[in-house]
Amino acid sequence: MPAPPLRASCVVRRVQRPGNAHHGSDRPEKPRRCRSGLCAAGCFTIRLQRILEQANVPWSAPHTLVNLTALASVLLAALLLFRTPLLPAVGAAAAVFVLPIVCLFRRRKKRIKKLISQLPDVFELLGQALRAGHSLASGMKLIADELPDPAGTEFGRVFHEQNLGLKV
Repeated sequence: MPAPPLRASCVVRRVQRPGNAHHGSDRPEKPRRCRSGLCAAGCFTIRLQRILEQANVPWSAPHTLVNLTALASVLLAALLLFRTPLLPAVGAAAAVFVLPIVCLFRRRKKRIKKLISQLPDVFELLGQALRAGHSLASGMKLIADELPDPAGTEFGRVFHEQNLGLKV
């Protein structure tokens, strides 16, 4: 029996059908990444949105990409209008597009380092709350209230999502 056809999505999974064992294993095949067209752009947008959230920037990824593309295009058009050579104009437009994303990566990295440095305090406060008889959820709320950003913000987000019944 031939393998089922693959569908175009960010992560393509092969569905295991009865009688279609993968070399004696009951596990489905590992996901494969789609690298074509809109799917790749969608994957980039999802990754950029995650980076924006980890950097604690309240922007949406699609709007950020549209704004950066528009800004780079306007700069390129203005530079070409003023008879700037093509290579420096394209380089300046690319820099205008890429530099804010690089700044986001640096901000994210700095925030993650700060979160890691706060983890001993998080564990100590959570341990004290649990020993005092509080539930895990109220311990997370206590961390959100008592600790500064980024630990307080992230545990507040987890507490809120857990209360809404979302996947954490």
